[in-house]
Amino acid sequence: MAHEQWRSHLDYIITLLGYGVGSGAFIRFPFYCMRNGGGAYLILFMFFTIIGTIPCVFLEMTIGQFSQSGPIKVWNMCPAFKVVLVDAVVGGQDDVLVGDILVYITVILPYILILVFLIRGCLLPGSADGIYYFIFPKFDKLTDPKVWIHSCRYALFSMGIAMGCIITMSGHNRKDNNCFRDAIIICLMDSLSNVFFGFAFFCIVGHVAFQRGVTVEAFESSGYDLAFIVYPEVLSALPLPPLWSVMTFLTFMLLAIDSAAPSVELIIAALEDMFPRLMKRRWLIIGAVLLSLFLFGLIYISQGGIYVVTLMDWYAYFPSTAVFGILECIAVICCYSFYSYRPPKYGDYIYPAWATTLGWLISFSSLLPFPIVFIWTVYKTQGGTVKEVNT
Repeated sequence: MAHEQWRSHLDYIITLLGYGVGSGAFIRFPFYCMRNGGGAYLILFMFFTIIGTIPCVFLEMTIGQFSQSGPIKVWNMCPAFKVVLVDAVVGGQDDVLVGDILVYITVILPYILILVFLIRGCLLPGSADGIYYFIFPKFDKLTDPKVWIHSCRYALFSMGIAMGCIITMSGHNRKDNNCFRDAIIICLMDSLSNVFFGFAFFCIVGHVAFQRGVTVEAFESSGYDLAFIVYPEVLSALPLPPLWSVMTFLTFMLLAIDSAAPSVELIIAALEDMFPRLMKRRWLIIGAVLLSLFLFGLIYISQGGIYVVTLMDWYAYFPSTAVFGILECIAVICCYSFYSYRPPKYGDYIYPAWATTLGWLISFSSLLPFPIVFIWTVYKTQGGTVKEVNT
């Protein structure tokens, strides 16, 4: 059955933007910037957005739009790699007509609130110090591999690379839609939104540091609770603080729903792809998925929940996100090319089997030295650990 298409192209863009710009832009991105040296992290984040996120989003948009299928069936072009999506699926969206108004509200409202925070924060004493920390890079941080890893991780995570949502939502586009244009627009809007939110966040951090008589660097060791120090501070400086507080934390909830709703629906879509008979009792699947997520989420609101959140954030998304993204590229570029391979010919002349074999040997001859030299170097190098080898 043909996929239902988007009512308008703007619905598609806004939905993808809402999926990318979730509560992480409010909490996770400023936290990573604070922990990794401000401007240095910002440079690497934009770098990985250009060289990593945009190509991966373009790839997922292309295969989703071309296949016009769900997150599992799309891999009929390379069945061996269906496990990539089975492992990576944590969410998606299959019904493109549900919650259009909610998506527009949850995408636009945070920008309005953040603009208010930015204007009010810039008028507070000490805000310039926070902005300076945010945009001025500590170039010595660029030599730290952790900063590169965190930057790459968030650049890929921010757009939900290799999680199936982009593939599923792109499957509702027309086949002649310009995927390359959409990939650039969405990724740049997502990354610039994070930067915009960062300006508002760090001008308030600068004010909090000014009030406490410390430097902005003093907050580098803060965890996720940093957001719950910063935002209440600016809310208390606005007129009618209770009203703004309710609106702010309601926005947090709406942003989380905006990102989570596609994710939940994609799990259901993936199950339906694998077990079509379950469609007869879709309500039961939805209930089971939501109940499972609810029970698992209770861990996060327990007394030690912040430690679990930190542990999950530390290990859940990297390197798995990068590995799944690489496997997607391998599946589409290499395996699909092999499946569609045709032996060479010149005019009416068809090359014999031995000539084709010789051609493959020529192709792989440039790759064989790498594993041989790698294994030989590791075998001959003295020392039992990396530290001993470096010394």
